Amino acid sequence: MLYDSIGFVEPVLGQDILLDTHVDARGRIGRLIIGLRDSNPTGLAIGIDETAGIRIDGSTGIGTAFGSSGVYIIDAANAVWNEAGTVGDFGVTGLVLHYLTVGDSYDFVNKAVIPAEGKSEITLPTGEAHSTEDLFGTDETGTTLLSFAHSAAKSITADVANTMTQPFLSGSLYTFTFEKAANTKCYASNEFFPNPKYFGSFLQTTIAGLQVSVTNGPSKFDPNAGGAFAPLSAAGEDNGYAVNVTFSGPLSIGYEGNNRYFLDCEEQENIPDDYVAVCDASGAPKAQDRVYTFRVDNETTLRIVLAEDVYFAEGDTILLKTGITSLYGVALAEETTFRLTGGQWVME
Repeated sequence: MLYDSIGFVEPVLGQDILLDTHVDARGRIGRLIIGLRDSNPTGLAIGIDETAGIRIDGSTGIGTAFGSSGVYIIDAANAVWNEAGTVGDFGVTGLVLHYLTVGDSYDFVNKAVIPAEGKSEITLPTGEAHSTEDLFGTDETGTTLLSFAHSAAKSITADVANTMTQPFLSGSLYTFTFEKAANTKCYASNEFFPNPKYFGSFLQTTIAGLQVSVTNGPSKFDPNAGGAFAPLSAAGEDNGYAVNVTFSGPLSIGYEGNNRYFLDCEEQENIPDDYVAVCDASGAPKAQDRVYTFRVDNETTLRIVLAEDVYFAEGDTILLKTGITSLYGVALAEETTFRLTGGQWVME
């Protein structure tokens, strides 16, 4: 399975090289790897972020990065893919990842990274590796790898917390492992990334020869733990317009940047009707906020928010519908109602 926006670079010295864009801004490292598996499982792939590019000289086979963010190169020459099809279980070991910034080059003939002039090898890293909630979140891949390059850690893992915007991984949790091998080298200049919007807190960094593997979940949650997926409790906030509903397992109900989750995925103003209904004591609907409602503040807690100047009152009900699903695609077995009684939300 390939996406329409993924293409190929014109053959460079006999190589067909997979190409994708917006890799960090739109969390596309996963689909780049899937595209490589399905098109050329022992080949090369280039992932270009926003405001970056790579210029390849066909006569020499050398590509040079330019722009204010970064370029990924993934080498699958020694990759071992599992036997799954394009949907469902997925795993790979033996991928090699390089990361280039402005002035860095990659020799496609000899498969070698050439750091830009003025960069020095990071031999005594002192930074701390970033711990991401979702590797596919906006700029989370770059932040994770750049911080890893500047840390003393030899390996890190990063989960894909929610994948509804990545159909080929939907419904499962995946874990990426990044490892510094004996031949892994990291370099940095004395200048920061030029655009504060794109990794502005990091020095311009080069990563050569990082080992990458991906394993299929459950690595963080057991979908069979705790029995059926169901709501457990509800508690109002002191502000009077928000309620937090806790479930028995992790929710997977849509993704919308900045590590927040929404039932309506990308269109915040268009909340579907098959998830939650809020009514007053007489059964009349209460308006819900069209932006901040349905936010998941952690894996198991759903936050429901009323519209401006609308507050919860005694006798109000919250109806949770069967459209709500767990991270593993398990829907609520039945609708559940909570009623505000004596200042407490009680399950009926």
